[in-house]
Order: sequence, then structure tokens, then C-alpha cells
Amino acid sequence: MAADCLGADGPHGVIYWRKRRMVVVDKENCKGCARCVAACPKKCLEIGEELNSMGVKSVKYKGEGCISCGICFYNCPEPYALRVEK
Repeated sequence: MAADCLGADGPHGVIYWRKRRMVVVDKENCKGCARCVAACPKKCLEIGEELNSMGVKSVKYKGEGCISCGICFYNCPEPYALRVEK
């Protein structure tokens, strides 16, 4: 079974999945100000090494630790740079 699978249950073997909490960053809209990085209470964001089309190092999600609090989203000045998935 996949790591996020909680197992099968019921007469039809319905599989229940744990929702993965994460931040999705659109590197083309990110201006690299790092306000979200500084605001994240779990420190699960960092400035990446790749440059976007504007020549800016954008923010990236480290891959774990997100609690979907949304603090990064509310601190970001760019409306479409990132979103939090619960």
C-alpha cells in the first residue's frame, strides 16, 4: 500500500487516504521576497537554487512538516505565488 493509504475498510474494500498537507509554490509568480519562509512556524519553506523566468530564486517546499496553517499564504504579497493544500 502507498505511504498515505490508511487501509481498506467495509464490504467493498473502500480505501481511505490520509490527506497530505503541503505548500504548492508557483515559482514563476514567486518574487523571492522570503516573507513566507520567515513566517512559517514549522520552517518547511526555503529559498531554492533554481532561477525562475524573472531571474529570481523562488521559494520551495522542503517536502514535509506543513501543518496547513496558512501563515505563509497570508504573508505572501503575490496572490498566485503559493497555496496551501489540506
